[in-house]
Amino acid sequence: MKSLSWKRGFTLIELLVVMGVIAILAAVIIASLSTVRSKARDTNRITDMRAMKVALSAAKSDWRALPATNGAISEGSSRRTNLIGILVNNGYIREIPIETYHTTTTYFYYWCNSAAVSSYCAGDAAGDNMTYAIRFRTERASALGPTGYYCLTSIGFTKTGTQDGSASTTCEER
Repeated sequence: MKSLSWKRGFTLIELLVVMGVIAILAAVIIASLSTVRSKARDTNRITDMRAMKVALSAAKSDWRALPATNGAISEGSSRRTNLIGILVNNGYIREIPIETYHTTTTYFYYWCNSAAVSSYCAGDAAGDNMTYAIRFRTERASALGPTGYYCLTSIGFTKTGTQDGSASTTCEER
């Protein structure tokens, strides 16, 4: 007589439990990758701004002047072309950084002089046309502080505006 043998396999309940656990783990991993990506973008922005500060300081030292342009440093803009002509072509920086993630915000460079004071620029108190401000935005809290708009001036980084787009305060040399 043949003996009855059951092949032991996984039940439907066991398979569903395993699939549920895998789905939860995948969701947690994907969420943490999003945070890591935004932190990496912020780190890249801060690094870009530090490189711009070094390049502008070197140009200011060599030329005794700063690039005389104001406004967005966006792809194809005349301001970016002007900065490339001065900073990149003379070897002060490899490339002029542009914002690639935020579609509504970009890096803004302002040359501050005693005659031209923009809403982001406190002006050139010394009257020597040697002051600048670059406005940028972070996605998350970083080494600079909470999420929001920041300015880089020849002195360093300052916080300005808010996450909701308010940037009516000035970038001041501190």
